[in-house]
Order: sequence, then C-alpha cells, then structure tokens
Amino acid sequence: VYIKNGYYFSENSKAGITVLEDADPKSYIQLSYHFAKDQNHVYFYNKKVPDIEVSSFEILNDNFMKDDHFVCYFNEEKIIHKINATAKSTLSLPHDYIRDDKNIFAYRYYVGNNLTDVVDSIITIPFKNATSIKVYSDKYLSTDSVVYFDAIAIKGVDAATFEFINGDWAKDKNNIIESGEIIEGGDVGTFIFDEDLFRYKDKNFIYDYDNGKLIKKPHDKK
Repeated sequence: VYIKNGYYFSENSKAGITVLEDADPKSYIQLSYHFAKDQNHVYFYNKKVPDIEVSSFEILNDNFMKDDHFVCYFNEEKIIHKINATAKSTLSLPHDYIRDDKNIFAYRYYVGNNLTDVVDSIITIPFKNATSIKVYSDKYLSTDSVVYFDAIAIKGVDAATFEFINGDWAKDKNNIIESGEIIEGGDVGTFIFDEDLFRYKDKNFIYDYDNGKLIKKPHDKK
C-alpha cells in the first residue's frame, strides 16, 4: 500500500510516496482523513493503532472512535487516548458529542492567546434519563433539566423553555443568554436581531463586541 498526502493509492508512483508496511492491499480501505483499515489493522495517520479490534472498529465522529472493548478520542497532536466509557452502549450524538449509558462526553481542544495554555481534555456530563438529552449546537446541550454551555452547567436557566438561537446566543422564558452567561438587565420579550444594525438588541440595550468581549450599549436617547 502506498500513501501520498495521507490518501491511499494503489498505483506505483515514485515521488512523494511512502510505503505502508505490512498493510494488506486487497482489503485496505481509507475510512476518513484520519483513519484507514485492512483485514488485520486499523491505521491512524498511517500508523497502526494497537489493541483495536478491526471487525468492530467504528468512527463515531471527528473526535471519537471505538470498538467493542474501548472508546477513545483522538487529538490535534495525532494521539489516541482511551476514555472511561462503556463501549457496547456508546453511540454518537450531534455536534461531535458521544454518550454511553451513564455519561455524555465532550472533547475540548484549544490553545490560549499566549500559545502555551493548551486545553486537551474530555469533559464528562452524567445523566439519568437518556431521552432528556438535547444537543442544540457544538456548545449548547441539555439533559435532566440542566442546560450546559461548552459542557459546563448554566445556573438559572429554564431547560423546558430553553431555545438556541445561533452561535453563542440562546434564551429561555426569562433570560437572554450569551456564551453560557445570563445577560443582566436583558429583556427577553423584546430581544430581536436588528437587520439594519446587524446586531442583537432589546428595549434596553444594543449588544456588540469589543475585542471579543460582549458589551451592552444603551439606546441613544432622542
């Protein structure tokens, strides 16, 4: 099997080709940008993944994979980590979450502004009732009457009336919510997106950003 730029080629070419040792050409399949398999092995960025059962291997989403014995996440550093999930009951949820019979799992990876504060971790959200799980976006979800933003519970939000708007914006019957924070003084009854201003607003404020931070601008008095 020959690899060029991470993809499978069956023809023999000279330039830019790496030979994938011990791979079986007849059964080799490129499954995704990250993964491939043949009848004997699973490959991650063209390297064999140890301890993975080929016959039950499954890519759950862009962050997680499993077989009948293990659940794993894979990160930006091209490393696979096992997590404490029950493989048999694990399934994929929208927006790259997964769950087993007891917990929801979210993978978070980002680098801070100084390029040294790296977050590379799994956040676990326990639940009691699987039918209560609702995934609204890659940031917002709810379960068991609790709403989460970026896998952290938001206090004071009514899950029964919670409504995802877009991006980091949401609301419930009482509150306007941005990035998982209830906006103090916001009026949900008059909250709209103003097409002319290209901003959200309510009767009290126009909402804008300054260097990524939300600011509340009072309406100009006439």
